[in-house]
Amino acid sequence: MLCDAYPLDLALNDAGTFLIDGLSDDDKKNLLKLRERNPLIQLVEEFPSNLHLTLTAKTEPPQELNIGYYPDVVEDIQGQKFFIPDPSTYLPEPATLLILGFCLGMLSRYFPDVWMATIDSRVEVVEATTTLLNVVHRKFPNLILDQMTGVKHYIHQ
Repeated sequence: MLCDAYPLDLALNDAGTFLIDGLSDDDKKNLLKLRERNPLIQLVEEFPSNLHLTLTAKTEPPQELNIGYYPDVVEDIQGQKFFIPDPSTYLPEPATLLILGFCLGMLSRYFPDVWMATIDSRVEVVEATTTLLNVVHRKFPNLILDQMTGVKHYIHQ
């Protein structure tokens, strides 16, 4: 069966509303038969090639377990994991990259004489800046996407 499912809303993992698009008549009949066997799935609306379904499941509230202190874990660009023993003093990586980019932009824009003199006389500054900007260019959009979605994304070439 080839179809696309789009979750519209999920609240507390106990209710969901789904639109299933691009169904053939046979696919729709099979899904409706499956729905008859599961009383938790309710048919909201039936369209010529779409179904609008809801799923309501009653879940028990989780038992509270005191597992003690559990440090945060972050990853570098190669996937190596690092533990943060004191999260209150940790500056997240997207914020760090944004601050570095902002400072370099301010330096090059408002103090071009200092910036040009530095990069003309010090090759290591040029190499470090080029490396930093390449990492920021590759990594910053992924970090923002990870924070917006709450999912770790890996993009490979």
